[in-house]
Amino acid sequence: MVKDYIKVDKYKKQILGKTIYIYNIHFNEPIKCNPITIKNYFKSRVKTHFKKTLKSVLKYLMKDKISTQIYKKDKKFMTELLKLFNPAEKYTYCLNKNNLIIVETKTINNKSIIKDLLSKHVLLCDKGACASGEMVIYKNKFIFDNSSGTYKPSIENLQHLKKLSFLNLKIIDLNDKNHLKYFNP
Repeated sequence: MVKDYIKVDKYKKQILGKTIYIYNIHFNEPIKCNPITIKNYFKSRVKTHFKKTLKSVLKYLMKDKISTQIYKKDKKFMTELLKLFNPAEKYTYCLNKNNLIIVETKTINNKSIIKDLLSKHVLLCDKGACASGEMVIYKNKFIFDNSSGTYKPSIENLQHLKKLSFLNLKIIDLNDKNHLKYFNP
């Protein structure tokens, strides 16, 4: 049955000598969530043509894909999903009602301006964004935070991630005293 599977598209592009990975985890059924909007001065600065240019770049990057279907009820679901990711990376994510888009971002060990530019929330999120922030993989678990200067989601927005019962995840607030444990090891 289709509802028992999660489709994951993995995109790989070489740009200026850097490999960029984008992941799109599709849900078979939409989740209910409260859309968030851009919360800071950037909203007034983002011109329509700039946003369209960014979206066209993302469409270009998401042309060539490798699709995988993973059975949600399989005990090895997380193992299979984690095989697609590099656990040493830091990621930026955007949760929508139909999917979760995840992109590698710049880190201390990987100082790529290309990765930094292509992992901006304004690029990843559409009008129906529910939550955004950063993500890391820690001990075979996805750790999500609300570190988005563009959207500034509340921790309550991140609770929509809990509806994805097939994911082994933890949600941590940007202001939590343990945040650095996961995001700046």
